[in-house]
Amino acid sequence: MTGAEIIPFVGVILALFGAMFGVWKYVDAKITTARKDAELKADSAAELARLTHGELAAHKLHIAENYVSKQGLKETRDEILKAVGGLRDDFRHLTSRLDSLHERKPD
Repeated sequence: MTGAEIIPFVGVILALFGAMFGVWKYVDAKITTARKDAELKADSAAELARLTHGELAAHKLHIAENYVSKQGLKETRDEILKAVGGLRDDFRHLTSRLDSLHERKPD
């Protein structure tokens, strides 16, 4: 092979390596950009999760301070029913006394 035959061959090889290098740099740039975007989105999601966690804790505290638990509601209901039962007994006693007044005959 002579120098005149080698130069086009080397030129083609260099052109192929240059094209492959260009494609590699293009793909690498896309991968790097995608990685940075993914990191930003992950950081944003983590921050949102931290914020949501704080808001959830505040909401749980608000619920615990301002609303009644099932056990507390049951205790209150039992107290009210006991008081209503006492009123019912007092009313029955009152009606029996009134009945006894009407049954008595004047002397």
